[in-house]
Amino acid sequence: MEKERLLYRFRPMYSLLEKYNELENEEIYFSSVEELNDPLEDFLAINFDGDKILWTNFLKNYLFCLFQFRLTLALAEDDKEYTADDIHPYYDETLRTISSIKGQKFYDICEKILTNEAVQNLVDYLSSQEQPITNTELCLLLQAFHFYFLEVLVSFDRKTNNDYEITVEHQNLDMLNIILNTIKNSKNSRDLFKFLINFINEMNNNNILLRKLTSSDNSVKEKNFILLLDYPKLYLNKLPEIMFPNPFIACFSKDYRDLSLWGYYADSSKGACLIYKVEEKNNSLFLPIEKVTTWGGDGENFWERKEYTELEIKPVAYEKQKPWVSFFRSLGRISHTSLVKYWYSDENQVSEKVKDLVDYDKSNEWRINYWQNISNNINTKHINWKHEQEYRIVEQTMYSDMYDTKDKRKLKYKFSNLRGLIFGINTSDEDKLETIKILKAKCNNHNIKDFKLYQAIYNNKIGEVEIIPMRTLDCIEIRNEKK
Repeated sequence: MEKERLLYRFRPMYSLLEKYNELENEEIYFSSVEELNDPLEDFLAINFDGDKILWTNFLKNYLFCLFQFRLTLALAEDDKEYTADDIHPYYDETLRTISSIKGQKFYDICEKILTNEAVQNLVDYLSSQEQPITNTELCLLLQAFHFYFLEVLVSFDRKTNNDYEITVEHQNLDMLNIILNTIKNSKNSRDLFKFLINFINEMNNNNILLRKLTSSDNSVKEKNFILLLDYPKLYLNKLPEIMFPNPFIACFSKDYRDLSLWGYYADSSKGACLIYKVEEKNNSLFLPIEKVTTWGGDGENFWERKEYTELEIKPVAYEKQKPWVSFFRSLGRISHTSLVKYWYSDENQVSEKVKDLVDYDKSNEWRINYWQNISNNINTKHINWKHEQEYRIVEQTMYSDMYDTKDKRKLKYKFSNLRGLIFGINTSDEDKLETIKILKAKCNNHNIKDFKLYQAIYNNKIGEVEIIPMRTLDCIEIRNEKK
């Protein structure tokens, strides 16, 4: 008989029993990246390889979002406090279209900024790089120009009213222009430029820090203004929103013997480890999970159909670095119309860098690569986590409301795929008894005779966790089953 493929899932008892009832409901909870303990779960190693069309459009989008965010702050009540979550790299297409009409304030702002010699030199510099620009490098560049951008916004507002004053004068634009002109023919232009930009940003950051330290005004309005000063970094941190859909992840391990896993994920060994039988097909592993497969409505009533679907469980790759993701080729959450109109083309032509992406004949190839890049990124963790021997089921959808609540992320598995359970070293007798009651009833209901129960112990002779078989459930009598 072929040996069963087993994977292990560590859970605290409050998740399995009284708080979330995962065991009774036969549910697996799919966590958002914010709920996982690796700080790099939501980290994207983004790089930018663009020409003049792409970089010009990038700056237009940056300026439009800055324009909208600053307008939001200006119109807000004094007690309305904003956070980084209120900064968005996407936009309403109708609003963007209206704002881009000649004579509108945003159109005039773009015209002034993008025709500036230093900004034109910046676009030339970004477009001429043989190696892609990293997210960190781009952040330095945007910070260096940020005060100039704000000054232009303020100058247009002074024609009507004056809501936010820029108290830190921008003195670096001429210097930036000199730097950009100087390094055009330098062999070490990138290193030189990074050094000088770092120097300029250090001065800017000192000015911002000085403002924060000397300001006695701790009002909401002042906090919002500080948020505006930090905008370049906050904007870049939100770029994944227009690239990839949010992942929701169910984690498993190849082994049950790692004490740190019991500590992290099973409430300091007071929880349990579930043993799942997974299906192996064509060298890939799958677990049947119930999920929404079709839905619809007639305007008044909404319906959805759920079916068990075999979801692939992929092993995590452990590397020192995350795989690089090309920003301009990964804008999968923007509609094709907006992508071509606002990102990939100017008034005359489509960027050569992404011309293949707007070709419908090649769209399927791009789609395959796009989802493969997502999978590679989500299933790559730093080598420091290698001891976990992790496997993952990842659920992603372009429909943002499909998993937008915790209840929607509780997906059912088939009890027949749950082959056993291991109690932790410190699991209480009360929790064991409650667990056994649930399992006994389920095994009777499903006519399962070979469910495995184990007790974990620490064997000091060999220095690792061992498991001791407990009596099978069909031999266990629960005396207080009938009252």
